[in-house]
Amino acid sequence: MLLHGPASDVNGALLDDGTLLRMPPHVASQFASLLVPGQTIAVQGWLLNTAFGRVIAVEAIGPSPAQMTTAAPPPPPGTAPIGATLAQPSRP
Repeated sequence: MLLHGPASDVNGALLDDGTLLRMPPHVASQFASLLVPGQTIAVQGWLLNTAFGRVIAVEAIGPSPAQMTTAAPPPPPGTAPIGATLAQPSRP
């Protein structure tokens, strides 16, 4: 099951065993094809065991341990995604 943030963007997933995967929205969108029900995935990251369950802060993800990709760092502030339309400055 996908997890969503306050802006309705995907920021993680709940696995069948109850483990929560947490990742920034840009990482979730980068690996959206892996975050579908029934899909087997491999992750690497920081594990936190709590009274409520396990949480993994994802640093690498893939369809298998041999095919994991490091999650991309967030884009620098003030940048636009490739293919975005940027507003042109108005002329006085």
